[in-house]
Amino acid sequence: AEDKPCKIKRGNSVQLSVDFTPTHADTELSGRAYWSNQLVDLPLLGMDTNACNYTSCPLKANEKQTYTYNLEISNFFPVRAYDVKWKLWNDETECCFIVPIKLIR
Repeated sequence: AEDKPCKIKRGNSVQLSVDFTPTHADTELSGRAYWSNQLVDLPLLGMDTNACNYTSCPLKANEKQTYTYNLEISNFFPVRAYDVKWKLWNDETECCFIVPIKLIR
């Protein structure tokens, strides 16, 4: 539902797909997810940050691409709502977006 967090069961994986259009051509792209709050963004450890493994590289300027990543949700994460900040970047630019999630049993 719109404006509601995605419910994710701990111990599962979730697939994130996002379309983006880079403004610059580049041969490299990095990506990482963070637990985000008002004080600090904590990186999710164990992620493959080479975003070229999850989208087409080299990036072509002004050409729509899709980034798709399977994120493992550990059973150790506490059940609660989180804002997950996702960041894609290279030497020229960066893109950030927030995905609200709610971990359930």
